[in-house]
Amino acid sequence: MSPGEKLAVLRSSLKGDCRDLVYGLGGGEDAYKEALRSLKASCGRRDVIRAAHLQDLDRLVPGKSPSQLKRFAERARTHLFDLSRLGEVANMDIVDRLVAKLTLQDRLAWHETCQRDDERFSLRKFGRWLCNRAAPHIRTLTS
Repeated sequence: MSPGEKLAVLRSSLKGDCRDLVYGLGGGEDAYKEALRSLKASCGRRDVIRAAHLQDLDRLVPGKSPSQLKRFAERARTHLFDLSRLGEVANMDIVDRLVAKLTLQDRLAWHETCQRDDERFSLRKFGRWLCNRAAPHIRTLTS
């Protein structure tokens, strides 16, 4: 793939401020390298990426239906996985904010799991627990 094609693919995958950074660049290899440098400098900082994931997690809503809960769980798990790749391994504040959005029954199940296992859960483990917790809700809907 040529640098011009790479730049076109890059532009098509960006949104918002990041897209604006590369909008005015020409084509070719120099423009592609400049786009990568600009994006890394302004959009690739770990603290910025972490803040974006936390904002997305705060905006997630479990909804009322089982399918909405499943979608919430899958999106949360994806964000938690990405945060763990950034170095956030066991931030219980993040988990607590997500647990607070769950129904009383699901919150109680989470606290029982924590007491029973008597360990600190990583973000990835919590993401898996959340998806596993959402799965029975879907099964009861389809039964």
